Amino acid sequence: MKNIIIPLIIFFLCSCNSSHPRAKYNMTYASFIKIDSTKLSFGNIHYKEKEFLLNIPCTNNSKKNIYISSIRTGCNCISYYYPKNIIKSKDNFNISISYHPSTIKGFFSKRILVILNDGEYFFLIPITGKII
Repeated sequence: MKNIIIPLIIFFLCSCNSSHPRAKYNMTYASFIKIDSTKLSFGNIHYKEKEFLLNIPCTNNSKKNIYISSIRTGCNCISYYYPKNIIKSKDNFNISISYHPSTIKGFFSKRILVILNDGEYFFLIPITGKII
């Protein structure tokens, strides 16, 4: 019985290591990212249009380099492009957001989750518009 318990205890202790990839989900809000808040609205969009593009200027105001690991949108109506390279301290970068309107008219509001440094940090980009 002891021959089984000791390996199980060792396995359990090793699997609880904080460097495990799943431990990265404890993200910190990236308050050091400055987003140009005047560029977050699509304005009025005609529902027959296929796509609208919004370039969102951002700045890395931290003292260290960052990189965008991934972006989550929550719906298929949004696509995006982001820089794949390292973003150095105090550098500017753009995130391009494309919105593909549906036939439903009215106001819309979406949030885009930007994950930095493999889940170490995150920030949100709120976008709005009105489909007419």
